[in-house]
Amino acid sequence: MEAAGRSGGIGRRAGLKIRFPPGSVGSIPTFGMSMVAFVRRSIRAVRTLARDGRIPRPLRALVAIGLLPVPGPFDEAVLLVAAALLFVFYRGPLREAWRASV
Repeated sequence: MEAAGRSGGIGRRAGLKIRFPPGSVGSIPTFGMSMVAFVRRSIRAVRTLARDGRIPRPLRALVAIGLLPVPGPFDEAVLLVAAALLFVFYRGPLREAWRASV
């Protein structure tokens, strides 16, 4: 049996563990919600943005292409470009769509 270390734990790594409260995700993008819930909410928000008349038609088309179930990384790349443009230039409608997607 080992003796307790200076940190009060047993073994040399006992004091190195980062303890999170139960139920916390520990991930920045989710802010306390599960990753599945985050993805579902994001898809609902993007669908709302694809129909928003305040956003130019070519950008809405990019969003619609990004939502297509295309195999491979193409649709994800298109959606990332559209998300970056929406975040930079259309932050207000993006925020409204996020709040409405609850």
